[in-house]
Amino acid sequence: MVLGSEERQIIDVVVPVYRHWQDLYGLLNAFDQQTLDQTGFTINIVANEPVPEGVKGQEWLRNAKLVECLKPGSYAARNFGAALGVGRLLYFTDADCRPHPDCLSVLLQAHKAQPGAILVGQVQMVEPKRETLWSTLDMVRGIPQDQYVSRGYGAGASLAIPREIFTQFGGFDTQRFSGADAEFCRRVPVPVCYVPEAIVSHPCRASFHELFRKARRLRGGQLLAGAPGRRIAWGLLSVLPPVREMYQLWQRPFSVGKRIRAIVALNLIWGLLVIETMRLLVVGRPERQ
Repeated sequence: MVLGSEERQIIDVVVPVYRHWQDLYGLLNAFDQQTLDQTGFTINIVANEPVPEGVKGQEWLRNAKLVECLKPGSYAARNFGAALGVGRLLYFTDADCRPHPDCLSVLLQAHKAQPGAILVGQVQMVEPKRETLWSTLDMVRGIPQDQYVSRGYGAGASLAIPREIFTQFGGFDTQRFSGADAEFCRRVPVPVCYVPEAIVSHPCRASFHELFRKARRLRGGQLLAGAPGRRIAWGLLSVLPPVREMYQLWQRPFSVGKRIRAIVALNLIWGLLVIETMRLLVVGRPERQ
């Protein structure tokens, strides 16, 4: 798609990076393959830590730039990157995501049709070459954006927000290390719309360390941010067996064997998360992304 001058740089892509530097080159290659003309978007890569020496001086796409935001947290990095651009639509994704070639074109058309809406793209999980107990849980659980949208939010792996709305409502809550994407969507009084044709691929986490780190980060966001009543509710729910999520996993469209393995992995992680809950309540230092 070739844009006229009045439509150029309509989309600002914002990508926070913390430790996942090895994933960045695949992401940039995916953006280089977009059907949307390269003049139609910019890419702000926001390092949420000092840029490693091996990365400094690397050549990027002509419409991409690398900046640093050393305030801890991916949402602080996202806000920082959003403030650098001029595009009317902000598109947030992660370094380990791979947008399909027409992802940005589809989002641009959806934005033109619904200029005042938050747009949520589809996330397709990619299994590793060697399946593990933990990758099975991540695959079966997935990132079901359609379900999230039915609850009024979308995940930051593929989230497009009109700049005017993002600015008017103060961006993401930078005190959170997890869940600020959902909190923003629920706080802002605009429609949240699912755009299944705007697809990104996301690799399954294949190790216990990766999956438990994510679980710790989510638990920290639940217990240490938000309204007191909601935090108390999460604290109480944290020590109960994950019956609801087990039921949700059982309803997913996978083989019986995969669903059973996912439920086993979920319960192993849940037991350790009970300990993590106690640690958070005493120490109050959440895992960050």
